[in-house]
Amino acid sequence: MQTLVSGVANQGSASQHGTHVASVIFGQQGSSVLGIAPGCRGLLLPIFQDGKGDGLAPCSQIDLARAITQAVEAGANIINN
Repeated sequence: MQTLVSGVANQGSASQHGTHVASVIFGQQGSSVLGIAPGCRGLLLPIFQDGKGDGLAPCSQIDLARAITQAVEAGANIINN
């Protein structure tokens, strides 16, 4: 699946946000952290890039719409940003 984010993932804000959200949803198998939907499958489709400083670069409405379309076409039932 094509990503809308160019470049390589790093340890910046965009990566940290995605990791945090995924851990809340999926939890961690074999630990006491179950998550809110343990056992579900996830489709990770990055749309944000690290911006200048500690923030995220803006995501255009068209890129967000493209990501939602890709997720739905791939069978996503729930979409979270």
